[in-house]
Order: sequence, then structure tokens, then C-alpha cells
Amino acid sequence: MSYKEPRALTTDFGLIKLSGDLAGTAASPIVIRINTHTVATQTLGASQDGYVLTWVNATSSWTAESAPGSSGPTGTAGGDLSGTFPNPTVVALQTIPIITTAPTNGQVLTYVSADGKWEPKTVTGATPSIARTFMLMGC
Repeated sequence: MSYKEPRALTTDFGLIKLSGDLAGTAASPIVIRINTHTVATQTLGASQDGYVLTWVNATSSWTAESAPGSSGPTGTAGGDLSGTFPNPTVVALQTIPIITTAPTNGQVLTYVSADGKWEPKTVTGATPSIARTFMLMGC
């Protein structure tokens, strides 16, 4: 009893010619598709270390691209951040603006309801202990 691969063809010389997702020869196979989906032909070098195969609908193929997040975000920041990536500026905490006045040594960031902003303030009176601070925070 012999097994015959339905997608492999035998030439007149008895060599196996690959088909389906593979090209080349049995001795040197080349993956040209993954589960019948084309793998784009690309030349990659050292600068593409860490690339991953990514499905691209526009070309209906697998394409080598930099891994998501490998270079970090780019473009305009939003939400509590302003500026652009990779160096945005924190301008708010939970959408409440932070005043742009620079703090001085020992000040804490305090919410001032009259201004509707977080502002650096000097703590007056007794300084809360670490244990009390954690209890106030619900930790």
C-alpha cells in the first residue's frame, strides 16, 4: 500500500514537484501561501528584525510588517495627553485639567473645585502618614 499526496505531482524523473501552499522542490521547499492565502514576496534584512506576518485585506495577502507596538505609538495624542507621540504631555487627570504652573519642592497636586483644575499646593498642618493615606485611597 502506498500513500500519494493529492497536491504533489511526480515528474517524469521521479522528483516531487510541490504545489498547494508550497513551491520549489522537496529538498528546498518555499512557503508561498498559508492555508491557501498568499504570502507577499519581500526581501527582508537586519533592519526588519522582529517583523511579523500581518494579514492585509487591501492586498489579500500576508505581509511582513513591524510588530504592533514595537516602535510605540505615533501621531497626535488625545484624552488626558497633548502634543505628539512619542513624547506627549500629561495635561489632565481623568479629564480634569492640570494647571501649567510648575510645582516647587514638597508641593502636592490638589484638586481646586473653584478653578476646576489640579494645582500644585503646599501642604499645611500635619502631614498624613502613609497608612492613613492608603486608607483614604481605599487601599
